[in-house]
Order: sequence, then C-alpha cells, then structure tokens
Amino acid sequence: MFKEKDLAELEQQINPQLKTLLLASIALALTIWELAFNLGAFGTIFFSEFFWVWVTATVTLLVISLTLRDKSLIQWWGILMLAAPSIILVLESLLTMIGGSDAAYDLISVITLLIAVVCLPYTIYVVSVITNESLLEVKDRQYQRSLMIIAVVIALVGFGVGRFNYLVLTCDDFKVSGNDLPANCRQVDSTGMTN
Repeated sequence: MFKEKDLAELEQQINPQLKTLLLASIALALTIWELAFNLGAFGTIFFSEFFWVWVTATVTLLVISLTLRDKSLIQWWGILMLAAPSIILVLESLLTMIGGSDAAYDLISVITLLIAVVCLPYTIYVVSVITNESLLEVKDRQYQRSLMIIAVVIALVGFGVGRFNYLVLTCDDFKVSGNDLPANCRQVDSTGMTN
C-alpha cells in the first residue's frame, strides 16, 4: 500500500495525537453508526446502545472522581456531560413511578438522543486524553472539533442508511442478523426480485 521510502516519511508525520484521534474516531464511529442507523431504520435508540453510552460515561466519571487529585482539572460542564446519562435514567425512572404523560416520555426520548450524540464524543475525548496525555499538547478545540465533525458525519450517514435501508439491504438481511424488520425494508422473492 505504501512505498518503503514513503513509510519513513509517513512515520515522521504520524504523531501520538493522530494515532489516538484515529482510534478514538473509530470507536466513536462504530458506536454512533449503530445508534444512528437504528434511529433511522426503527425510529428509536435501543436500550442496549443507551446503556453502552451510560456505562462508558459513568465509568469515566467514576475514575475521574475517585482518582483525580485536582478536581478542578475537569470543568463543571464536563462532569455534567458525563453524568447526563445517569440523570436521564433517574428522570425516566421517576417518570415511570409517577405515571408520566406520553409528551413527557417523548421529551425524555429527545433528550436521550441528544445526550447519546453529544455525550459519547465527549466521553471518548476524555478517555483519550486520560490514556494518552500527549493529547494535552494538541489544542483541545482542534481535537474536540475533529471528534464532533466525525460524529456528525457518521451519524448523518448512519441515519440516512437506516432510514433508506431498502436501497442497500433487504428484509432477509435484517432477519439473518437477528434484528426486527423495519417497516420499510425491501422484500425479495426466492428469485431475488423485489416484491
């Protein structure tokens, strides 16, 4: 793929921050893709995906809270962002116990979506900085902006492919993977022709 002389030059250009950005971007993209695809195809974020975001953010918050000596190193809004999935779980539990209205559940669903899309890139950013302190040498805004752009692009494409799944997938693709069938999946007969 690369010429040998180009590898030496490439190695000099690739710094630790770029390596971490690439790994963080892949982790973020794989998660955001699934969230966005399912939202497009089924109109919802599955609970297992929300719990993945919750576990990641909560573990990060706990590690910071239990081990970081200088708590002022992370800003209040960063702590709030990492705590947001837990806050949503508490709000939804309270809503269920008091018998909330459909509108209240719809509002919680929208907030959950926003938290998943915003909290996940931030959480991955924090994990990346903690696991690779050389990222602190990179301007925070540049790294955060890159992760957000990647998250938005992957989310939009994932949502689009989910919404218009019939262009690239069939109902059988969903069946074989063990998923439910979206309302708009493409039916094909035994000859491979679209019904």
